[in-house]
Amino acid sequence: MRVKRVILFRYLSLVLTFLGVGFLGRQVNVWSAASENAGKLLITEVSFRDSANDWVELYVVDGSVNWSNYRFFEGGTKQLDFGSAGVSFETGDYIVLHEESGTDDVNKSDNNAGYWDFYGMTDLAATDGCLQIKEPSGSTDRVDVVIYSDNNDTFSSSEIEANGAVTDGMWDSGASFFDGLGGDEDAWTDSDDIAQNETVARFLDPGTPVFADSNSKENWYREQSPTKGNANTDTLIELASFTAMPYESYVQVEWETASEIDNAGFNLWRSDGGEYLQLNAALIPAQGGPTQGAYYEYQDATAANGVIYYYKLEDVDIHGVSTFHGPVWTMAGSMPSKTYRLYLPLLVR
Repeated sequence: MRVKRVILFRYLSLVLTFLGVGFLGRQVNVWSAASENAGKLLITEVSFRDSANDWVELYVVDGSVNWSNYRFFEGGTKQLDFGSAGVSFETGDYIVLHEESGTDDVNKSDNNAGYWDFYGMTDLAATDGCLQIKEPSGSTDRVDVVIYSDNNDTFSSSEIEANGAVTDGMWDSGASFFDGLGGDEDAWTDSDDIAQNETVARFLDPGTPVFADSNSKENWYREQSPTKGNANTDTLIELASFTAMPYESYVQVEWETASEIDNAGFNLWRSDGGEYLQLNAALIPAQGGPTQGAYYEYQDATAANGVIYYYKLEDVDIHGVSTFHGPVWTMAGSMPSKTYRLYLPLLVR
């Protein structure tokens, strides 16, 4: 699993950037034309190798914004407007932009129940692409940007638009990003690694449906089972196992992660059948990373012999968003052979 993760993040790297970003550990100066609504409407999945019709999924982070007549661009070319006057998107809505022809939704249930449909987008480039959401006509301010490339040291999509969305000179052809002269080599997604009918999708932060938005390539992964108009399947924490093991004078709780993205740490909670109480006084610091997991253990010396305890694990990300795992349970003071384990299936990509 960990080897697959290394391959995934080496060859599948997507960067969202529109305000101030730290790119691959470096600070870049982003072009100033960022919308005041930047980050409130996110591109969450891109299907640029669909065998029938390409599509792009958006997620409404803030439904209080009037999104009527905002525009979707590929490079410097406007693909379509979405949301004519009178259409109102709510927080949590999904919007799908389709390549095929059709009749735009007036109501969310008009075409596909559960999400908004808008039609008339052209076929997306499958090698280099700069996808953007911009404000209504008359403004070039950007709400969200996704850029991908086949890393061949040239950028065949609109370098002007890519430079404007990120930083001056980054997308000039013929040089490496790391020599300070621009270029896409070593900087972006190998789009050829995306197979037909797969997509690139944004990770879910712990919590549902809260999407990762740290302006990092690590917000993205290859989705082998596209989730048009629905939350993507992966979260930023992959828990491999979670175990409670009884000993004579304590219970040892162990857990192992397969990967961790934007993870700040963990809290451990215990119940004897009633209310759950947090055991650790301070957050247990994260030890894993995007391409490798870590092993953790906690000795609960306050457990009374003969009592059955239930344990839940809470992971907390760098934005303060958390999710719970478990519970697992055991009887304190029993022999170590009486162990109750919770194993979680890994998503192999």
